[in-house]
Amino acid sequence: MRLPTWTWFAAAAAASVLLVARKAFGMPKGPRLVVALGDSITAHGGYSRTLQKLLPAGSSVRVMGYPGKGAKHIHKRFAESDVTGQDLIVLIGVNDIASGRSVAHTKKWLAKIYAEGRARGFRVIAIPVLPWAGYRRTDAGQQILTRYLNDWIFVAEGVDLVVVPTGFGDAERRLVKKYDSGDHLHLNKKGQAALGRLLRDKAFG
Repeated sequence: MRLPTWTWFAAAAAASVLLVARKAFGMPKGPRLVVALGDSITAHGGYSRTLQKLLPAGSSVRVMGYPGKGAKHIHKRFAESDVTGQDLIVLIGVNDIASGRSVAHTKKWLAKIYAEGRARGFRVIAIPVLPWAGYRRTDAGQQILTRYLNDWIFVAEGVDLVVVPTGFGDAERRLVKKYDSGDHLHLNKKGQAALGRLLRDKAFG
């Protein structure tokens, strides 16, 4: 069962959290086999380690992170792998926008990732692009594209759950200082841990 389309609010409201759960799926019980798929934010491994510690005993979180890579490359690596599990966390898109690729391009390859995950029996958990205004390679136009992409992620086919962390961004769509590694793009240790806790609470609680 699909929920109505969600849209992102402007200005200060853009920093708030939206959680969209597809009602056909309840919260899972028992140990989980989780795959975290993404770029450098995922490759860091911080939120995955926190999540694994908070999941039931016997759970495993496998990290598939590709620094600097976009949706097409990550799809290729995922499709060529034989990885299986129960839950697939997908946090991808910022490198595509930063590299000047179109939203249509990113949507195309994210859709393929979601479909591939579903075909392998995963529950697909999507995280929209995190706040990144202020990063040296972004501009106002790219921030608008980020909002377009995030709007789409909320209603994309093949996604079972969408989790957006509250308190991670300010009214200007920058990472809040306490979670910012210093480059306005990557999460520091506190930010990684907070994302792991949020995933536990919203996707595995």
